[in-house]
Amino acid sequence: MRRRVGAVSSTILLTLAAMLADVPRGAAADAPPDAPGIIRRMKAAMEPSRPSVRTVTLRVSGGSDAGSSTQVVAGEVRKKLPDGSRILIVVRSPQELRGMALLVQEASGPQDLQWLYIPAIGRVRKILSSEACVHFLNSDFTYADLGFVSMRPQYKLIGEVSHDGTPAWEIQEIPHETWCYSSVTLHVAKSTYLPLERRFFDPAGALWKVERWHDIVKIDGVPTPVGITMEDVQAQTRSDITLSDISEPKQVDDTLFEPGQLPRVLQSPVWNSLH
Repeated sequence: MRRRVGAVSSTILLTLAAMLADVPRGAAADAPPDAPGIIRRMKAAMEPSRPSVRTVTLRVSGGSDAGSSTQVVAGEVRKKLPDGSRILIVVRSPQELRGMALLVQEASGPQDLQWLYIPAIGRVRKILSSEACVHFLNSDFTYADLGFVSMRPQYKLIGEVSHDGTPAWEIQEIPHETWCYSSVTLHVAKSTYLPLERRFFDPAGALWKVERWHDIVKIDGVPTPVGITMEDVQAQTRSDITLSDISEPKQVDDTLFEPGQLPRVLQSPVWNSLH
């Protein structure tokens, strides 16, 4: 009798073990990644490790004069350095802003580092944390909006949504500092991990701005959004960024990303590929 009970028990245990072995595999396949994991994938999709150069066209419209608009054309170069990635933006037109430059350094501290050079003033200055919400070139993009995808905020996965027919994840972001934005809601495409839309809420909790990525094209086989729109729903203004002339130069000098070089970056040959 003991043998029969033991044999039956062994059979039951083996059956249960097989069933349990199948459960984690199926659950792991169906379970969505956590919010930080999605943001890391989005960061990798938006910030390739190879250096790149592009033309950035910024248009600002709306406000008190609904028919008015302004346009700024700039060059942008990105590169990953040993102590952190860099973004360098230099204005090429209009003439009165030509040579204005912004340098962003990804840092491990509470925030990224930024430096600004204005030719009319003739000096390079470091942008303070209190200036993060200042509008860049009077557009709806702030200095805080022009940096890298940050892993500093608290991210929470809300769930799966359909964004204009595209399957996406909805993620809530609580910024490290909430005096600019109290919270942000982000939609990330499940197929590409590219951002689709971001909604910014002011310190009082009211919807302030909506940022959208669009016009996805493949560059060297990699899906890349070349259109970005930022709409201020409170001020009823809108700013559009269009990316063009995107290329990957074989070599970009590291010294180009030194703050002290900002007064001279416009003369760099790195912009020769831009129209």
